[in-house]
Amino acid sequence: MLCIISFCKGVPGPLRSGFVDLLLTMHLDSHVKMKQVTGQEYLVPLDRDKLLNPKPTGRPEDFLQNLDLDKIPSVSEHISIRPDLHMDPHLLL
Repeated sequence: MLCIISFCKGVPGPLRSGFVDLLLTMHLDSHVKMKQVTGQEYLVPLDRDKLLNPKPTGRPEDFLQNLDLDKIPSVSEHISIRPDLHMDPHLLL
């Protein structure tokens, strides 16, 4: 990609942009396929207490009083099988 951008100045614009699009598609295609395959995944909590005792203890009124509707709900430590996209900041256009 860097070769195309810096060294191939003589290549016409449409051909160069088509080749860049091809390289991007080839690079991102496997990541997109893995995201689609793992789209119906389940998060598995790693907290032993939550696995053994999944229901909250205490009165429901106490739970509702401590509930903050402006806060994004958090998930305890978990494992996800979805792949992460690793990008090199030096190659961004």
